[in-house]
Amino acid sequence: MRHVFVSYRHADSEFPRLLQDKLHEADFRTWRDLALNVGDDWRADIDGAIRDSFATIVILSHASRAVLPVFISHTREDAGFMEILARTIAGNEFQVYNDRDRGEPAAPYQEADTAIRESLAVITVFSPHSMQSANVSYEWAFPLGSGVPVLPILFRAGFTRDVDNVGSFARSGLRKLGAAAGPALREAAAHAEPEALGFAISLLADIKDENDFPFFIEATRHQDPEVRRRAIYALRDKRARQAVPVLIERLRDAVRGVRKAAFDVLGDIGDPAAVQPLIECLQDEELVEDAASALKAIGTSEARIAVGTWKNHTA
Repeated sequence: MRHVFVSYRHADSEFPRLLQDKLHEADFRTWRDLALNVGDDWRADIDGAIRDSFATIVILSHASRAVLPVFISHTREDAGFMEILARTIAGNEFQVYNDRDRGEPAAPYQEADTAIRESLAVITVFSPHSMQSANVSYEWAFPLGSGVPVLPILFRAGFTRDVDNVGSFARSGLRKLGAAAGPALREAAAHAEPEALGFAISLLADIKDENDFPFFIEATRHQDPEVRRRAIYALRDKRARQAVPVLIERLRDAVRGVRKAAFDVLGDIGDPAAVQPLIECLQDEELVEDAASALKAIGTSEARIAVGTWKNHTA
């Protein structure tokens, strides 16, 4: 039978003992580090005990919170915000580690590796500067690979010219922030160049806030075709019926990828108002396949009849 692993600070040993007694009364086996002996490889023993457990109970107290620090990853340009964040965390009786505490190790990341492994969690401060920092990228990638929780904080939204530098982690972190990331993203998008604007639209689409639909609708008329394409796919939501007229406009866009996006999204929204414009597209050899797919997706009787007639005509 597998056991429950109990994690605690020795200064709090009375409560863990009482908890262990209650678990035993309920026929649960437990594991505490009382089972360790002098000379044991305690790290290996604890790792094995955690792997063999079916649950872990972590007892947090004033004493335990003082043991493991919170690692803050940031750039020098964001030091002012980091100081406020550090004071807030310390005010809740957690230790804080940041790069002011580092020495000058021979290997650039050696001391950071050790500090991260021994941290309760890593907080990554995202800003235009940190998104371009190799050090900050390392300081969120390394804990993810080491099993240390990473908590992203969006201090200021920003987008690099090379979108890949932001990577999937930034997208994941902003998605976890949800609606809280929206205001900063909208502010950044308002004055962004096309590449960054397209990226902002995709991130806002992940938040799924229908209040952004007017912004996406406006962006479907942007001069940059990639911005138009991303804006159209951002409207891939059954609630976005207000976008149907502008999506119908984009069925005749000069760029194939933009047209394809409009057909796809009209099919997904499923508004019958799009059926007649789509039927008209069945007469255009360049549009017919996409139009038929969209009509099938909408699935009204008028749409099905039109697709059937087209199939019979081309058979």
